[in-house]
Amino acid sequence: MKTLFSLDNWTMIKKISPDKRMAFATIYVKYPNWKMVAKLDLPDRKKFRDKFLKTNFQKLIDRKYFDTYEVVGTKRRPSGVKAKLTLASILKLTKQSFIENIFIHQLDGAKEKQNKPTYNFFCVKMTVSIQVEGLTKGMQSCEDRYVLVKAQTVESAYNKVKKQEKQYGEPYLNSDARLVRWKIESYDDCFAMNITSIDDFNKPEGVEVFSKLRSRKITSDRAWSGR
Repeated sequence: MKTLFSLDNWTMIKKISPDKRMAFATIYVKYPNWKMVAKLDLPDRKKFRDKFLKTNFQKLIDRKYFDTYEVVGTKRRPSGVKAKLTLASILKLTKQSFIENIFIHQLDGAKEKQNKPTYNFFCVKMTVSIQVEGLTKGMQSCEDRYVLVKAQTVESAYNKVKKQEKQYGEPYLNSDARLVRWKIESYDDCFAMNITSIDDFNKPEGVEVFSKLRSRKITSDRAWSGR
C-alpha cells in the first residue's frame, strides 16, 4: 500500500542529496485495524486504540528525524506530527510498519507542479414530470432521473445537463393524439464519483454511481452487535 503521497507533485530544480534536502511534511502513524478490537468491549477498545496510537507515535519520535514538531490530534490520542526533516528520513519512514502515510507540503530545491485541469465523472439527480396535454387532474407520472456526465466541477456538471434540457423536453405525440413532454422540474443533487477513466467501469467490484446518507429507525433486523 502506498505510504508517501505528493512527492510526485514536485519537480527537483536543484541537485541536492536526499540527506540534505529538507522537507516539511505531515506524518501519520498507523491506526488499529478493526480486527484488533472486534472482540473487545467498547471501554477496552478505546484504551487499546489510545495505547496503540501512543506507542506508534513514540516510535516515530524515538527515530529523532526532527528536532521540533507539532502534534496532529491530541496528547491523549496523537495521530501524527507536522515537522521539518530530510527527504532521506521521510523515505526511511515509508518502510516502517508504524507509519500510515506521509504528505509533503514543502520541499527545498524543488518546485511544486501546476495541477492540470482534471475531469471526473459526476452523477446528476433530477426530478422529471411527465406532462400530458390537457390533463389537469388525477395522477401524474414522474421520474427520479440520474445522468452521468464528465466535468471538472459540480457546477460544470449541472451546466452540461441544463444545456440539454430544451432538447430533452421536446414534446411528442402519443397514441391518444395528445402532446407529451418530459419536463425537468428540479436539479436535486450532484454526486462526485471516484472515477477518472472509462476503464474504472471494468473493475470487478463495480463502481458507485450515486450515494446519499439518510436516517431511519433502528429495528432488530437492522441492528448489528459487532460480533
